[in-house]
Amino acid sequence: MKIKKILSYLIPAIIILAGGVILSLAAWLAYYGIVSLVEAVFFPLDPMFVPMTLLRFLSALGLSVATFFIVRSKAHEYVKTIFVMGAVCMIVIATVISLYETLAIALGIIAVIYAVVIYFFIRFKKTWYYYLAIVYAIILGLAYSWPY
Repeated sequence: MKIKKILSYLIPAIIILAGGVILSLAAWLAYYGIVSLVEAVFFPLDPMFVPMTLLRFLSALGLSVATFFIVRSKAHEYVKTIFVMGAVCMIVIATVISLYETLAIALGIIAVIYAVVIYFFIRFKKTWYYYLAIVYAIILGLAYSWPY
């Protein structure tokens, strides 16, 4: 009986982690595709003028808007949680990469985002999956984007 109880927590955690990582990678590849397209079409002679910060935040915003509609849909809770993880991860990555010279400000913004998301989870009585996804997203986003 104990094994079933452990598996009832472990399996969703693994599904959410794997799905969130895959969605985060897919979102980052989509961002890279957008950047490559903008470079090729609008800045073919000098790609240094590509507005990378703007493109990063627009990509994160696009995924966040999609996540908003998915969370409000009748999709399975795992799918909703995976999209929340992907969106938060993209926001963390975009914030840290854009503000890498002032990491204290970046971490402050991430803390505010974390607090707002947690507030909404509490307000709408979301399951533990969502809280776990936020922790995963912040760890993954910081691990990817932290300047070494």
